[in-house]
Amino acid sequence: MRIGQIAIDVSPLRESRDFRRLFAGQFISMAGNAVATTAANWQVYGLTQHAGLGENVLDHRLNTRTVKMCFVHRFLYWNMNYHVEHHMFPMVPYHRLPQLHEEIKHDCAPPYPSLWAAWRELVPAILHQLRDQEYFVRRDLLPGAAPFNQPAPANDGRALPLATATAA
Repeated sequence: MRIGQIAIDVSPLRESRDFRRLFAGQFISMAGNAVATTAANWQVYGLTQHAGLGENVLDHRLNTRTVKMCFVHRFLYWNMNYHVEHHMFPMVPYHRLPQLHEEIKHDCAPPYPSLWAAWRELVPAILHQLRDQEYFVRRDLLPGAAPFNQPAPANDGRALPLATATAA
């Protein structure tokens, strides 16, 4: 078979069962490598976004993390380490998130200084959540930050169930 000017001999695939097995094994290995690389990337970076923080919180500043990273990590992660900013303004392109962070950092919780700092908080939080599903890390905004809403003391800042919200 000829594709353009490149000649490809596929006869070993047709004639040799061992070659087909080798070819299939290489394909499966490459696919597994791609999955493992993606999974490792998600585990290192992705868990820092929300793990251990409150669910159903209306204010993204309280259930999302911004983590400071070096240029290489920011590039690999497409600046999603500015995750609070991404949730607050989802239409801002990834390359403008650092500038957005500088504009709104006075209204947000302090960013984590490193991946290590985020992981030092989220691992114990996840382990605690295995024993107590109601537990979550409570984040505080900086003094003087603009309020998103004034949470009722009964619900601790989390969204009220629909039935309760309509009855109130």
